[in-house]
Amino acid sequence: MRIALVTPYYAPAYRGGGPIRTAVAMVAEHGARHEFLVLTGDTDWGCSQALPVPTARWVEVGAARVWYAHASSPRSLRAGLAQVRRAHPDVLYLNSVLHPQFSILPLTLARLGYFGRARVLLAPRGELGEGALRLKQGKKAAFLALARAVGLHRRVTWHASSPREAAEIDAVFPGARVVIRENEVLLPERAVPPPAMPTGATSAGAAGDAGVTDQPLRLVFVSRLAPKKGLHVVLAALAQVREAVHLVVVGEGEPTYTHHCHALAAQLPGHISVEFVGAVPGERVGEYFAVADLFAFPTAHENFGHAVAESLAASCPVLIADVTPWTPVVGAGGGEIVRTLEAAAWAAAIERWAGADAGQRRQRRVTAGRAYDAWRAIRPQDSVFDLAYPDG
Repeated sequence: MRIALVTPYYAPAYRGGGPIRTAVAMVAEHGARHEFLVLTGDTDWGCSQALPVPTARWVEVGAARVWYAHASSPRSLRAGLAQVRRAHPDVLYLNSVLHPQFSILPLTLARLGYFGRARVLLAPRGELGEGALRLKQGKKAAFLALARAVGLHRRVTWHASSPREAAEIDAVFPGARVVIRENEVLLPERAVPPPAMPTGATSAGAAGDAGVTDQPLRLVFVSRLAPKKGLHVVLAALAQVREAVHLVVVGEGEPTYTHHCHALAAQLPGHISVEFVGAVPGERVGEYFAVADLFAFPTAHENFGHAVAESLAASCPVLIADVTPWTPVVGAGGGEIVRTLEAAAWAAAIERWAGADAGQRRQRRVTAGRAYDAWRAIRPQDSVFDLAYPDG
């Protein structure tokens, strides 16, 4: 099949997180079977500066041909859409529900027959989750009501990354045709083993000690800095933790919220240290998980949670709420589920992990790696395109 993937951001962009990495992984995993054309913008999430890429022409990026349109130029986007039309795609794959230029516009054109007989496959990427819909609730509710009234999504097939997301789609668009297929990942088949215990660390199994270590818990938070992702919950929890903890924050985001998080970090007691490293390219994220004891991620909602997969691939356990598809994997040794987003509950959980000795921490990392291996072993092989359109 010839697939036109329309998405706001694409490699080398990385600040948009999981949706970018998922799109790149989809092309890499299925590019030998399907032909991919990608129409995208020439900026990264939250940035006005253009990426160092050729624009307004097709370029080879991995297994796809990519057209980078000038993000600030409607004319450039129209030219890109015209190029997609000339390619006569079999499938128009939209990587968002709510993005005006890279979802609503091409979907409207598809309903008007602009792309010929191309079928539309739409991935909401968590945008229809209850938590996501509460943000800018008025505008989103108005658009979705109008879309239902005019039948904008009537002939769309939806791509849900989990049964939970399928239920979210059905709640907004009752009776919609939904195909469930877990997101692709560019991650190893087996977890990277944790490093050996640091020199001088003690273990409960060592003679003559009680298993106590003076090494602070190495905590990591990897995500966009946005209220939905919950960094403020981690920081509020750390204010209540009595054990030593060093938190590394990887990511950037909304300026007001980021400033708020910096202010919370500045008020923490002396035995808690926080390091903000900013956004890093996707291929470097694993470096931070590799040296962490625990990934704390009190997100309000994830349709998939690419960062969780990356953490487990590095044998880094995950502390997370029951709002993602990862609950069974985490419950099977991948970390710990916190049943609420209240700071006190997260403080208690972090306190328990911080009180473990070096040997216990390493064993938990080994167990997290095994949970990842078990998940990876049952990953689906067919693409969402094969599942949605088995006859091609």
